[in-house]
Amino acid sequence: MADDEAQPRADDGPGPEEQAGLWQLREALTKALDGLSAEQRAVMDLTYFHGLGCREIAEIVACPVDTVKTRMFHARRRLRTLLTGTLEDWL
Repeated sequence: MADDEAQPRADDGPGPEEQAGLWQLREALTKALDGLSAEQRAVMDLTYFHGLGCREIAEIVACPVDTVKTRMFHARRRLRTLLTGTLEDWL
């Protein structure tokens, strides 16, 4: 057998148990994010999923930078109460 015809290597990706844990974590995060106000959810989304800073977010949502920071503070505090336990509990 030639080198280019070598046996395929095992996938280094997550196994079934880890995939199930990640799915549970994603579901918990989605449910928790649904527990936020629309304004808080927008700030979280733009920060963590789009990598934007407070000034950019303030321009997008048409509010002062301090309002963005306040919304982020309250969103994080709310998520902390909605997501009890540790990361290991979810995986």
